[in-house]
Amino acid sequence: MFKMLGIVMIVCSCTAMGFLASSRLSLRIKSLGELIMALEIAESEIFFKLSPIPQIMKSAANATGGGVREMFLELYQKTNIVSSSTFSEKWLSVLKKSQDRLGLSPGDIEVLSELSTFLGRYDAERQTNSLAYIRRRLETALADAEEEQKSKGKIYRALGAASGLIIAISFF
Repeated sequence: MFKMLGIVMIVCSCTAMGFLASSRLSLRIKSLGELIMALEIAESEIFFKLSPIPQIMKSAANATGGGVREMFLELYQKTNIVSSSTFSEKWLSVLKKSQDRLGLSPGDIEVLSELSTFLGRYDAERQTNSLAYIRRRLETALADAEEEQKSKGKIYRALGAASGLIIAISFF
């Protein structure tokens, strides 16, 4: 009886691990889409309104959802606090803290880290051009993530279930 219960638990947990790995791919796709939308908002805020950084962060937070919203809300709060930290340091800190929550790859983080080098430092035209460049790179990353989801998502789920079954069979 206990042996059967243990086998069922092993199969279920391995299957859940496969589904968890697959859902991480989906989370990355959702987060990249939200980040692209946030960059579009930032471009508009800078180009049309010449908004300051805190207002850009607030607008990006209001236009997005989930973990991306939380990230931009945290940035908004940090940019409203007078401190010795630069915007670049605040951006990199929040970005690093948000990586797991957003399911982003190290490559995604590297691309987003580039925002810290120009946002708030140059004229509006250079900032919007740089934002557009980063946005295009994120769109490429999004397309790659969608392709990866198609090719690996089912594999992760199947491998999780199969590994659970193999372990269960080895107990007999």
